[in-house]
Amino acid sequence: ANLAGSVKAMDKADPAHGREIFFGRGTCFACHKAAGQGVTLGPDLNGIRTRRDVEYVIRSILIPDEYIVEGFQQTSLAMKDGRKLFGMIQEETAETVKIYLPTGEQVVVRAAAILKRDAAKNTSMPSSFIYTLSDKDVADLTAFRDEVMAGVAANNERRIRRAAPPSEPAATCCSQICRI
Repeated sequence: ANLAGSVKAMDKADPAHGREIFFGRGTCFACHKAAGQGVTLGPDLNGIRTRRDVEYVIRSILIPDEYIVEGFQQTSLAMKDGRKLFGMIQEETAETVKIYLPTGEQVVVRAAAILKRDAAKNTSMPSSFIYTLSDKDVADLTAFRDEVMAGVAANNERRIRRAAPPSEPAATCCSQICRI
């Protein structure tokens, strides 16, 4: 798969097939949440369609190491007791560091017990999708993401409309700005 081919394939993208990839062979659900299912280990995909364009999303699928979202940088900790921990720092204070391991386990260590700390240059997202997914697969996956996010926006709009007092106009939402 490549960027140009995947963008071109968006014209005939099939969100249902994208859903199969997300929850199936793409294993996206192991790190990302969509449609209320999956794990929030990677960046939250809710609202991404209003923050980033289609090309950005496709590039993120095909070349995940190109831009690592802040807060999702992998970190390696060498501990004074000889342990080596690798994962994402979830919370840090002067006293403790909470690291989320790729296994899903959360480990809290004393900050004073860390001997060395290194930020990884790669994301935990597989870089093999450029070889294992076709342009159509990438377009379908992107279309599924758009469909899910459109559903989230529509649900939010319905919730706002129900909450609006009868004497006030119901909320109207556009692609990036909500007005009440």
